[in-house]
Amino acid sequence: MKEKILKWCENKRLIVLLSIIVIILSIFIAKTSLASWELNLKQPGNNKITIKSNDGLYAHIKSQSRGSDIDNNLNYNALTKDTNESGVYSTTKTNNNLEVYFYRGKVDNNNILFGGFCWKIVRTTERYGVKLIYNGIPNNGNCNATGSQTTIGESVWNEVVNDNAYVGYMTGKINTYNYLEAQGNIGDSKIKTVIDSWYEENLKGTEAEDLIIDSVYCNDRTMESDWSNYRYNDWVSKSDITQYGFGSTYNTIFKGSSRVGTAVGVTEPTLVCQQDNDKFTTKAKYGNGKLTYPIALLTADEAVFAGSKGGILENMNMSNPDMYLAIGGSQNFWTMTPHRYYKQAIIYLAVNSVGLNTNEGATVKALVRPVITINGNAKLKTGDGTSSNPYQI
Repeated sequence: MKEKILKWCENKRLIVLLSIIVIILSIFIAKTSLASWELNLKQPGNNKITIKSNDGLYAHIKSQSRGSDIDNNLNYNALTKDTNESGVYSTTKTNNNLEVYFYRGKVDNNNILFGGFCWKIVRTTERYGVKLIYNGIPNNGNCNATGSQTTIGESVWNEVVNDNAYVGYMTGKINTYNYLEAQGNIGDSKIKTVIDSWYEENLKGTEAEDLIIDSVYCNDRTMESDWSNYRYNDWVSKSDITQYGFGSTYNTIFKGSSRVGTAVGVTEPTLVCQQDNDKFTTKAKYGNGKLTYPIALLTADEAVFAGSKGGILENMNMSNPDMYLAIGGSQNFWTMTPHRYYKQAIIYLAVNSVGLNTNEGATVKALVRPVITINGNAKLKTGDGTSSNPYQI
């Protein structure tokens, strides 16, 4: 009997001890979770991504958000210098309506040193990456370049432009009567070769490349069918527009032109890329899989989210020089958004020196500011994002 009582007491002590251990572990786990939680997010295409909240770049950007563009009544049809819309906001104007966060207006806390170069943070992506636009070479650790120094140089979009096939970031089949063939992505544009060469020389094989991820870069060649948003009716003869999207004689206007172009009445940006063929990626599971390297250009829509504006033809005196994409100087830099193919000439949308969407002929040399996407889990080590103290990861 005595032995049974002793054994019962030993078991009781063991149970109490185990209970205390469980309580201590629970408290530890709870505290750890508050300091650093993780969300396993299942994305389209069954790609699981882990977001760390305490020190990741994505989470840091999210923590600065002032709310959604709808809740804040952001006016994309007005200049940010007039509306004072500056900071980080969110939008669901994306594929699958997934929320992304973007910098807008007069901000100076989106500078980052990466791979030995200065970049500006533009926005997060639907796959929880972070898009960066090139912003020059650091000067004693500062990212304060302006004008052409914020670019990798200048380039034409394409050297040959006498066919709809030359409109894209990659060219299609010339002299065809098939739209899909004309937009077939079978050859590199001149500007793509320039950007790919820069990547090879500066990022390929580096430690920084390990943090660069695949992302969609939209070269929207969707043809416009609704002319109701055009206000400057003398810019082109609508009777000349066939909207076939192929060949050398058929004139074409693209949808980016009617959303954020120079002749729109209302600027209406979107991050939705409508055609799979226009979703430039390195991997086919995310887009068209046609990129050689995970690098391309900003879209004109992304420039509007950042604070640019369309409709410049109605007011040539507009300027938005404090918007963070405005680089000063006298030259425009390319976006990835085509405007039109018209009378054997190609016009693309670009961002001018005072922060507005403008037109640029494809055979004219404009400045090149590459865009990459890095892993949102990248840990912030130092910096506050200002040009004098950029983030480092």
